[in-house]
Amino acid sequence: MARRRKSPGFASADYAYPKAPDYVIAELRYDSRVVVARRGRFAAAAAAEPAARALNEALGAFDIKRVGAHFDLAERKLATRAAGLPARARPTADFAQSGFVQIVPRRPKDAPRIAARLARAKSVWQAYVAPRPVPAAAPEGTSTVSRNFEPAQGYLHSPPNGIGAMEVWPLAGGKGSGVRVCDIEGNWNYGHEDLPGGIPLLGGTVIADLGWRNHGTAVLGEIVSKPGVSGTVGIAHQARAATHSAIVGGVFNTAAAIMGATAALSAGDVILIELQATGPNGKYVAMQYWNDIFSAIQAATAKGITVVEAAGNGDENFELPVFAGTGLQKDSGAIVVGAGIPPTNFFDYHGFGAGTGYTKIGVPRSRIWFSNYGRIVDVHGWGWHVTTCGYGDAQGGASENRWYTHRFSGTSSASPIVTGAVAVLQGIAKARNGAPLTPAKVRSILMTTGTPQAAGPGAPLSQRIVPLPNLAKTEKLVQRWSMAKRRQPPSPGYSQGEASVRPSLSLRLRAGWRLAAPGEFADAGGARLHVTADLPPGAELAPTVPALAAADPERLSAPERELARYVQLILPPGGDAAKLLPVVKRWACVEDAQPPPQISLP
Repeated sequence: MARRRKSPGFASADYAYPKAPDYVIAELRYDSRVVVARRGRFAAAAAAEPAARALNEALGAFDIKRVGAHFDLAERKLATRAAGLPARARPTADFAQSGFVQIVPRRPKDAPRIAARLARAKSVWQAYVAPRPVPAAAPEGTSTVSRNFEPAQGYLHSPPNGIGAMEVWPLAGGKGSGVRVCDIEGNWNYGHEDLPGGIPLLGGTVIADLGWRNHGTAVLGEIVSKPGVSGTVGIAHQARAATHSAIVGGVFNTAAAIMGATAALSAGDVILIELQATGPNGKYVAMQYWNDIFSAIQAATAKGITVVEAAGNGDENFELPVFAGTGLQKDSGAIVVGAGIPPTNFFDYHGFGAGTGYTKIGVPRSRIWFSNYGRIVDVHGWGWHVTTCGYGDAQGGASENRWYTHRFSGTSSASPIVTGAVAVLQGIAKARNGAPLTPAKVRSILMTTGTPQAAGPGAPLSQRIVPLPNLAKTEKLVQRWSMAKRRQPPSPGYSQGEASVRPSLSLRLRAGWRLAAPGEFADAGGARLHVTADLPPGAELAPTVPALAAADPERLSAPERELARYVQLILPPGGDAAKLLPVVKRWACVEDAQPPPQISLP
């Protein structure tokens, strides 16, 4: 019988743990020159042999079932550790991952002692017991009445309450077409009537538990449930869904699940990490706290895959000193999602414990009481009252294939909302530009266009969960970026087909200035410069790279900050750029202005 454990953070039901043993993950130092051999022992060149021997002796004190590489890497890649990392070289993903070692004891209770013993070794950066993640929420209840639940999906509706999904569905790519989304957790009801058929399990072993199955079904419902006269409709219901279990090789191995999904996906696709695990304070934290998972996320984003990750429900402050140097205070490249209070900001009859029925949860878009928070949290979604598939409190009956809920909650309900927004954004970008946005651009656009976080009693803005996505504004930013790319002047000589070329000027703004609105510039001190009177009718101003111009400058590299200063002045057909050039150069916001280069293929 699977064990059951009490939740160390918010959860409205306990989950059954499968019979997956505890094991230890040891991360070798980059300069240790120690490798793990396929035969299950540590090895090293002569100079580092004492370090390898010390590790083997440490494990010799325990009854060990298996020792091996944590990531599935070829022997030749594992062997590169023996040569060490050259001075000033940045480690590749393979080099970093080759240092993670998995130790499975025959007695799972030995795992903490093994981790403590290895952590004292000079060649080990850190050793820890692999996290045992659980989903973030589990509403309960039943109903036998069939209905159309789409009107209850307020998160689909216009800002500030929703993310504006329905506003962008009429656009090409606005329903997530051409994008694949993989959910990583434990189980799903693939036979649910409102989910598309043929959703694959890319890898891992599903957990045979109703709580896990309901949870995964609810997550998929938010993203890809089918439109129709009954049930719900997903935010990105034309995206293609996939799944990957976090149980890999009989143990919880979230890093392996991420890498398995990464191998199956392409640039522009999305991975959702719908898990949390107990951190050093005994509270749930985001999965990137553990270095192997952090490394796997980096590898996924490096491939161009956007990773969305639940922040977790531990009411934990990620800025605490205990998290210094961990993935909770570093940028993995993922979009980390907090949970906010929905506009339906009162508990229903069931409440959350005795005496809470029909009481106020808090201020909409403020941090809900259980959500983790901190500087790595990038956006938030609804953390309560999310209508989707599964569980059965809104519609129940004998077959769970027809179950629905109004009460999906936690960062688990928030993260699929953001995942759906990402899929929609990438679908629009692919339709307009023929290529997806980078994960960094996706994150920047969502953060800079979202509906701001609100403050509430006991939930100040310093408890950062930042904005709720606003796809209506996001779509406009993608449109400007797309138009700026299309307006690059084609060759004045041979071209494939005819093109209408408009004259233009390239403006380099002075430091601190930005294009604030059509015909209006603003600087960091609040000064405004209106230039509409200087422009001929039909002229347009647009950032050369709108995604950079709208981004947080602190998140940009030096070359990106420089490029964000450039603006295009696009004149109407027949406009005289040379005549307008001296006028533009007199604008206080302009450092330089030039006609764009005329580029052609040789």
